[in-house]
Amino acid sequence: EPSNIATVTSDFPMQNVILQMNLRLLTPDGVRIKSVERWAFRCEACNHVVLKAGKEFCPQCGNGGTMKKVTIHVGEDGVMQFGVRKRFNTRGTRYSLPAPKGGREAKNPVLREDETFRKGYDGAGVKAKKQADADDFSCFEGALSQQRQEAGGRFDVVHRKNPNERKGQRSSRRK
Repeated sequence: EPSNIATVTSDFPMQNVILQMNLRLLTPDGVRIKSVERWAFRCEACNHVVLKAGKEFCPQCGNGGTMKKVTIHVGEDGVMQFGVRKRFNTRGTRYSLPAPKGGREAKNPVLREDETFRKGYDGAGVKAKKQADADDFSCFEGALSQQRQEAGGRFDVVHRKNPNERKGQRSSRRK
């Protein structure tokens, strides 16, 4: 028995959800979507399709930045067809990627999911070694802190800054 209840909305994403739930839809201005649109992510490298949203890396090949949003069209016989989109990210097609830089502040591109993220990371072994070293010198802790207090704080405060940075301006010179 058909229902007499309908939902009124002019919001297109909400209309899409209502039609996917097989509910009746009315719009205040008469403008409504004609067909239900569903979205998926397709890897440009291996053409693997993932229906779950929010994936940055392909679960099949592991590439990053190749997951693109495509439309899903379901035919009368229930076969899903996936749309094709223009490739906007042409990184790596004309020039090769730069060599990775070292150091803590390096901004290297993350290309694969299995690359380790080591920024600001101290491994468990490093922490355990630091703790063991601290335990070895715990008997001298009182003497060292007393010596530091008498010296007036840190020992080598002058040489803590970066020598390559520009010094402060002494006068208003022209640029």
